Amino acid sequence: MKILVLTKLSEQDNYVLDFMKRLSTRVDISAEILNVVKAPSEIPLQHSGEIISVCYDFDTAPLEAMQEKAGQQLTLIKEQHDFIQATSVKIGDPYRIIQEALKGSTYDMIFMGAHVSTTFEDAFSKTFIEKVKDKTDIPILSLKCDRSEIQFEKIGVFSCFEEIIEADQLRLMSVIQQAFGSEAHFYVTQKEGSITDLDKLKEKVLEFATLNHIKEPKLHLINNSHKVGSEIQNEVIQEGLSLISLVDFKRQSFSWLYNRDLKSQVANHLLAPIIF
Repeated sequence: MKILVLTKLSEQDNYVLDFMKRLSTRVDISAEILNVVKAPSEIPLQHSGEIISVCYDFDTAPLEAMQEKAGQQLTLIKEQHDFIQATSVKIGDPYRIIQEALKGSTYDMIFMGAHVSTTFEDAFSKTFIEKVKDKTDIPILSLKCDRSEIQFEKIGVFSCFEEIIEADQLRLMSVIQQAFGSEAHFYVTQKEGSITDLDKLKEKVLEFATLNHIKEPKLHLINNSHKVGSEIQNEVIQEGLSLISLVDFKRQSFSWLYNRDLKSQVANHLLAPIIF
């Protein structure tokens, strides 16, 4: 499994490395790490998003010093982890540089750390992960806290299950279940008060799981209301899920405050590693 790690060289990035180290004990992974030193908006950039090589009107020495320091840190990190194949530090616009790195790439996943956002941020601004997700269809794994001792005993998938699709987000889930013998839990979100034919739903979920190479999922129902985020958080904690994925996940009942991407809202307020 080929992974691109987007790093800001923060504490959350250590959590990503620890998670990958645990994963590498049973899964064959190779990783490339990319760090971007953000350039001020007034500095001219190449089409790739990097600063131009010769820039006489601006003093880029401080940025280059930051680039050198980050490069040294990544070299040390690479020496400590066999699964890291390459590291890179660039100066420029982070989103354009990431988009350029993903062009024609063969990455299976993107791993990155995440911060816990505020309600104000949720309502009025996009997180870094959301902005990266806008640039690619490659599944993103987000981590907020230490998962070095993760056992992968239970994994969870939250979805409306409106379509039977082969979801890229579940590729890692399938690999982890095969490697660690994880117990799979599928949570079906439905409109509050709706009547569900459980037998038909079970058939649909089983077909979905089979298509995505996930074995023997346990079925749960969740009301898709304005409180769905809290319900999901409770399920994750109560069931002790080690890793969750949000697939084809939309809010079916909302007010103006909730018309941002629900997957991102849920991800912002859960500490468990999330694939979306």
